[in-house]
Amino acid sequence: DQQMCQPTPDGQGVCLCKNGFQAVNGSLCQDIDECQLNPPPCSQRCINGNGDFFCDCEDGYILDSNGDCRVESGKAQLLFSSDHEIRIKNIPDNDRYDLVANHSSNFLRQAIGVSFDPVEQRVYWADIFLKKIVSSTLDGSRFQIWNHTQIEKPEFIAIDYIGRNIYYSDSKKKFIGVCTIQNGHFCQGLITTGVTNPRGIAVYPEKGLLAYSNWDDDFDNHPHIG
Repeated sequence: DQQMCQPTPDGQGVCLCKNGFQAVNGSLCQDIDECQLNPPPCSQRCINGNGDFFCDCEDGYILDSNGDCRVESGKAQLLFSSDHEIRIKNIPDNDRYDLVANHSSNFLRQAIGVSFDPVEQRVYWADIFLKKIVSSTLDGSRFQIWNHTQIEKPEFIAIDYIGRNIYYSDSKKKFIGVCTIQNGHFCQGLITTGVTNPRGIAVYPEKGLLAYSNWDDDFDNHPHIG
């Protein structure tokens, strides 16, 4: 039953919808799809029911008492660049910032964006001085380099660990590019029009989605998030 009757002083009563339902056309009660609310009620998956909803988690996560999804095992780690260094910090264990890679004439001169490949446990960074994308293991060894004519000033990168691709923003080429991780280091422009100053970039591999920002003070150049 979706409705209830609330008595009124005149004896007529008023029909009200129960929690999880809303009035439609004054007399009917219709289910509210809580999963379409903004902000959404669940941190990951939301399953709408008849008058209610349920939260669920992706593989590797569990639902806590607050209805939020938390990682089932392991620790969160923060990777970041500081121009001439790539460091990693466990969260929230300590105040140590372990060194992954430091200044090198061949591999690290001026790092900007940093990303991580969980499949091969490798760190990737974009170096605007070397005009390359570089990768190493977490202990700073077994370096790999993406040195291609389609990479001129790479700034931010994102790893598609499912499709095995590197996506990057290049402010000199003025495009969003992509390089293969396996089967040779092939690179090409992906979004080559409508972009004047690409910056941040992110991917959602499970959904096959890519997002980027185009920063520009001139509104004629269409600053946007795409």
